[in-house]
Formats: sequence, C-alpha cells, structure tokens
Amino acid sequence: MDRRARLISEFRALSPKLLVVSCLFLIIGCADPVKENDDGGQDQVITDCPEGLALCVNSELGTQVCTNPQFDALNCGACGNICSNATSPDCFSGVCSCAEKGPCESQANCIRGNCSLPDTTGKFCEDNGDCEKNEFCISGHCTLVLPEVCDGLDNDHDGEIDEPKETLLDCYSGPLGTESVLPCRPGYRVCENGLYSDCLNEIVPIPELGPLSCDVLDNDCDGCIDGLKFLNECQPYNYIDVVFIVDVSGSMTVHIQDVEQALANFVEFHATTPGLRFALIVFPWPAAGTLPAVKQDLTDYQGFLPALTYLYTDNGGFEPSWDVLPMLENGALTLLWTSEAKRLFFMFTDEEGWSGRNPANTEILMCAALPGEAIQAVFSVAPYLLDFDLCSTVFYLDQAASMLADMKNTLNMICGN
Repeated sequence: MDRRARLISEFRALSPKLLVVSCLFLIIGCADPVKENDDGGQDQVITDCPEGLALCVNSELGTQVCTNPQFDALNCGACGNICSNATSPDCFSGVCSCAEKGPCESQANCIRGNCSLPDTTGKFCEDNGDCEKNEFCISGHCTLVLPEVCDGLDNDHDGEIDEPKETLLDCYSGPLGTESVLPCRPGYRVCENGLYSDCLNEIVPIPELGPLSCDVLDNDCDGCIDGLKFLNECQPYNYIDVVFIVDVSGSMTVHIQDVEQALANFVEFHATTPGLRFALIVFPWPAAGTLPAVKQDLTDYQGFLPALTYLYTDNGGFEPSWDVLPMLENGALTLLWTSEAKRLFFMFTDEEGWSGRNPANTEILMCAALPGEAIQAVFSVAPYLLDFDLCSTVFYLDQAASMLADMKNTLNMICGN
C-alpha cells in the first residue's frame, strides 16, 4: 500500500475523533465545526476560520476542519494537498518536504526527519516489512538507519557525518535548578571529529561579590537580584570592606569619645549583615613616627571590637591624612582585602589635609589612589572640610548619634539598600 492510500485509510478510520484530537496540536488549530441540534444530534456547520487557518473540506470523509496549511501534511499549502511521497512526507512552510530540509533527492527517503540514501549492498525489498529492526526499505534495498551520534560515522545514511543539528547536546555545569533562572542558561556541546567539545555558551552562577553585589543582576541565580535568599526572603548580599581611618593626635581629645562610640554602634548594628568586614588605621602613631599604622586588619564584627582600645589621644605632631590612601595603593600599608569587595573608607580628623611623604601627597593624589569602586567619607571641622571634598563625601565631626546616621547613609549609597 503506498503512503497516500495508507494516509487516507488511517484518516478515514480516525474521522469520528479527528476534529477533537486535532485541536490538541498547535500546528492544526480548530474552529468549532459542529453544533448540536434540538434533538441532541449534530449538524454540520461551516464557519470562517481564525486568521492564519484555512477551512478545508474533505469530500471523501465529509468533514470540515480549520487547519494551518503551513504545517498540515494532509493539506499542505492548499486544501487536499497530501504530502505522501517518501521523499517529502512532512509539511514545512506550506511545502511538502522532509522535516524542514525540503524534499529529498529521488534515491533517498525521509527517515526520522533526515534524507537517508539507500545502502545498495542491502538485500532487495518491497517495503519495510521485508527488512530487519532499524532497517528501512529505501529504493528497493534494506538500509540500516540509526540516529546520528557523535562518532565520526554517517549513522543515518544521509551523506553527512555528525551533522550539528542531530548531534548537538545541551549541557549545564551549574547547580541543579539554577539553569532556568536568568541570567544563568544551559550551553551546548558540538561534535568535532567524532568527539564532543566542552560546554559552550553556558552561564553558571557566580558569587555576588563587590561590584556584582549591586549590578541589578541575579548573578548567583538564586532568585534574589543583588541579594541572598535566606528563610525564603531576599537579604542584602554585599561584600564590603569598611576601613576606619582615625586621627589620634592630641587635638582630637574632645572628639575621640564620640568617634569611638559611633564606630562601636556602627559595627554592632551590622553585626549580622552578611559580607561586611572592618579594619582600623590610625595616625599619627608613636612607633611609626608621623606615619599612619594599621591597628586592626579586616575582620568581622567580633574580631574588630577589641581594636577600639587603640582610640586614645596622647600623641601630638602632624596628621598625615592625605597619605593613607596612597600608602594603601603602593603597599606601604597593607590590608587583606576581600576578593572583589567594594571598599568604604571613613576618616575622622580635626586638622587640615597634610602629607608627611617626600614628595608630598596632595588632595589630588589622595583622590587618584581611591579605588574606582570605593567611597570615602570624611568627618572633619570647618574650614578643613574643603581639604577633602574633591573626591569624598564630607560631614561635620559631631556627636556620636549624628555621625552614626551619616555613616549608615553612606553605606546605603553603595547599593541603595
């Protein structure tokens, strides 16, 4: 039995259910072709079809269907045009073809969506029933047709080896469940010379550190943009290194207690905020002459609190406020920075900007040493605020409560939290 006769026979056998079943498929849309009459029977109804669909009448079956002639192999391009040839049994864009490849050449048959050439060494056959498992009767010869796999062979006998569409593999190396959370996405492996490549073009989760903690992207693909999912809620997930730079010269005696209280309250308030670490640099320091000194490297809340004992003012001399950032930049002062964390500097001084280096640093050189992602806030007194306003947010050296509020607002500037 040829393909056309078989299709018509199967179509006739399915006709009582055809309209119902066809509605389930996207490529063959349906309008309601029947209605019930008063005695419960059904009368044929001819209606207009939705845009893009055609109303086709099958005279042999006596039915009407709204179908998409772009993809309906029984009405391909026009009503009644059945794609029955072994070289082009499918309908694509209104043309009978082999899947979307177009019609196969005369000696090939469309098998599993590919144009497979006959194996002329295979035994003679009249139809597929004469052949073994995975063999198809193509141009009178039983031909083994296997799905194409990445092995350097023409498994589907279509004249091409390891063709990309058939051998392409999806891949994803990120945690299960994150591949569908943007910006994460699966990649693919391509077959090259019988071997698969590494996973290409995948995007997997990366920690939301530093600049990535406030770029309005869910870089770790946990469903929280610039945040960490904790107890099913999104919490800020900012990795920020906070460095306190404090003038401990004698003139700061009237301010040092408020500074100490503001620092203690600030770190206590953020004791449970993920990703924050704290450090303390003081200037001048007796053991370092007029140079700044690191009294506490970056640490968490509990590790930092003991460092507040260094905030006492029995030192006089010059206050090298303009030297701290350049010395951090050139390595004269060192801190164990958190990888990719943002940096936030708070300076407290009641003196003018000054440098003890030779050649001397200036406000411009201090600003040039400020990292691109960093923020510096300086608490000082008039008129010395003007010595730091080129690249810093300036506040008055004031009572502890006022400075604490200014520090919290400055921290919020980093990500707008």
